[in-house]
Amino acid sequence: MICVINISNCCVGVLDHFLLSGTLFHNAVNDMYVLHDIDNTSDHDPINVQVKHIQCAERVYTPHVSWVKASSQDFENYRCYLSKQLSNILVPSETLLCRNMLCGDISYVRAINSYADSIIQACKICKY
Repeated sequence: MICVINISNCCVGVLDHFLLSGTLFHNAVNDMYVLHDIDNTSDHDPINVQVKHIQCAERVYTPHVSWVKASSQDFENYRCYLSKQLSNILVPSETLLCRNMLCGDISYVRAINSYADSIIQACKICKY
């Protein structure tokens, strides 16, 4: 059973909603029901959700830079390395020739998505 209780300022509240992805809902929820028999002064009735125990994949720690601890030299190294990575990315001609960004042309959409992905990957591989 999941029972979520919020205790703050000497008040107790029971959470009366859950937000789940469709996959999690279909794969993990055994039962759910509204609790009408609780002494409740609000206009909401709490929801009880019973879920299966799902073994999650072990999280893999990926080290990353702590920008709070970074020196000015670390920032300069990152800026230089990122600038080099970004200079290797070619701007797709479709993005330069397009006159209507809302046209929905699939080649434009693919080109801009690929361009954005390239920029994101360049930012991710910078280790400084």
